[in-house]
Amino acid sequence: MIPVYRYWNVSASDHFYTTNAGEAPASYKAEGTWGSVFSRQVDGSVPYYRYYSEGDTDHFYSTSDALPTNYKLEGILGYVMPMEVSGSSPIYRLYRNGPSDNGPYRDHLYTSSLT
Repeated sequence: MIPVYRYWNVSASDHFYTTNAGEAPASYKAEGTWGSVFSRQVDGSVPYYRYYSEGDTDHFYSTSDALPTNYKLEGILGYVMPMEVSGSSPIYRLYRNGPSDNGPYRDHLYTSSLT
């Protein structure tokens, strides 16, 4: 298992997740680790894809390999179990689409806790 780092870009209203702490663009501020993923496929795991929409300035992550409209595939973040197993945590995806002080706000936030 390897850690997943979460970053936030306030001007773009975008969260960015990576397993490479040096990958985040300079405009993104580190928010710490979000959880962990498998670095390679293990029995029962599936790829966790990273997509990006330049038009919406939004990163989107999914176990689905179906390309979302207006997004391009950036690669595989890591591998996850499609169902919760003993010792694991669920992944919750939250989405906001609305106005902000910096213009339109479209952002996907991923967390393992709803509190």
